[in-house]
Amino acid sequence: MNNIKLIREKLNMSQLELAESLGISGPRLSQYENNKRKLPIEIACKISEKYQIKLDDIYNISKI
Repeated sequence: MNNIKLIREKLNMSQLELAESLGISGPRLSQYENNKRKLPIEIACKISEKYQIKLDDIYNISKI
């Protein structure tokens, strides 16, 4: 599970806006948001770099 939808909403962006900024299609982003496809590390890294979001937060990893 990932936090892409939550992150996108906090950025106040549409699916299409975020998808275009990442170089992917809107439907592909939707699949990532709805956990129908695994979020590739390359896309997570783009989000992390462009929007200064920790990978832990993107992948919903809590510290034990």
